[in-house]
Amino acid sequence: MTSTDSRPAGSLVLLFRNALTRPPLPLLVVFPHPSAYSHPPKSLGMANSQPLKFRPNMGRPESAIPPMDLSLLYRDSPEDKNVSLLAYIDVADPNLRRWAIIWPVGWTSSGSEVLRMLHLMQEPNHVGWTNWGPITHPLSDEDARLSRRYTVAHLSSDARQRLERIAGHARVQEPDGTYGTQHWVVDLLREAVEHGILTNSQCRAATHAAWEQ
Repeated sequence: MTSTDSRPAGSLVLLFRNALTRPPLPLLVVFPHPSAYSHPPKSLGMANSQPLKFRPNMGRPESAIPPMDLSLLYRDSPEDKNVSLLAYIDVADPNLRRWAIIWPVGWTSSGSEVLRMLHLMQEPNHVGWTNWGPITHPLSDEDARLSRRYTVAHLSSDARQRLERIAGHARVQEPDGTYGTQHWVVDLLREAVEHGILTNSQCRAATHAAWEQ
């Protein structure tokens, strides 16, 4: 389905998909701030009347121990690499699947692929999602089996580092019964478009494929 948005040039630009096709997901716009789109959308291009609420410290509980990060053992090499959207297919509904942004950095001695990951995690005994920033760790055999990848772009080392910096400070919304990892990843991609790291068409192609498969 194609967008039927007929607003004049200079209005907010619809990004990735028609907001009316999948109500749980936010209306995405290029400009300029998260409050510019609704979550969830109430009508095409209309801002949410309720202000967005964000978790303090990106949702990191004071008592939680940060997850293991193997970035010192598996360093991201300087060549250009494919950056992909990773979708876990352990649930049937594509709208409810967990998403992450990834790229490869190496292999373990046992043959598991090691990935640089930009994603949210859910801490035990805590409600809501947590952003621990970019993390390097192996993809388990089970996760490899229960996931699909959708290429976003072929990025330079500098572009990947810029993307990491955005992810490292990306806020996490308070749980509201709708917000999830897809919203966070989409917000990350939207900001990457605003900073010239990615293009609308690249992000639209990857997210559309993940939503439709």
